[in-house]
Amino acid sequence: MDFKVGDKVVYPNHGVGVIEQVTKKSVGDIVASFYCLRIISTDSTVMVPVGNTIAVGLRKVLTRREVVQGHGGPADRRGRDLRRLEGPLPGELRER
Repeated sequence: MDFKVGDKVVYPNHGVGVIEQVTKKSVGDIVASFYCLRIISTDSTVMVPVGNTIAVGLRKVLTRREVVQGHGGPADRRGRDLRRLEGPLPGELRER
């Protein structure tokens, strides 16, 4: 998957980040392209090799519309459709 500067991405074990630049670096005799991410929660910078994005699980952040379309509607952690629940909200949702 190709990303561009400004894309919001999910980097597993680090969280949501923003692609700030795509750069080339020399590692020994090899020149490789890297995505430079700024991780939002820690304001740290991570460099991910462009050719390694699938292996590390780098992916775009889903929009609300994509989440709803993908699940057929808002769901809780157990996958229950919240539009179909009757009565009070389940405990884990009340506490949020």
